[in-house]
Amino acid sequence: MDYYDTYGSRARQNSGSRVAASIASLVAPAQGCAYTDTSVPDLQPIADQGTPCKAKLFIVCTPSPPSLTALQDVFCRFSSLIDIQLLPGTAYGYISYGMKESADAARMIMNNAAISGATIRLSPCEEQPCDTGSSKRSRNTFES
Repeated sequence: MDYYDTYGSRARQNSGSRVAASIASLVAPAQGCAYTDTSVPDLQPIADQGTPCKAKLFIVCTPSPPSLTALQDVFCRFSSLIDIQLLPGTAYGYISYGMKESADAARMIMNNAAISGATIRLSPCEEQPCDTGSSKRSRNTFES
């Protein structure tokens, strides 16, 4: 064995374990959130009453929706959560945020994630971000 085989292999093994540790820290289960294995930010307060809605997400849960408590616990972690509305008798609804950045972060992290065993699909409501009194439906597009 020469010097490079002995020490070069050991250096490669050590760097491989450091990379694996870095990846493991990025995908570690969320701390303090019992409803999902997805890593989410720390718990944030729900937005104050009267906060104007700046962004709305369309949510689809398969096979069935988790409890409203579970949804609120997960989605309030992205700050400025205003409301979660699931349409009665369905597995879909809307999530309203007071900041567009919060809705974007929630969609980026939680799209295709699991909450209490239900797979969650999120898409932005494109036409009308929040209730404006119009009866026109929002157009939704899903990203895979």
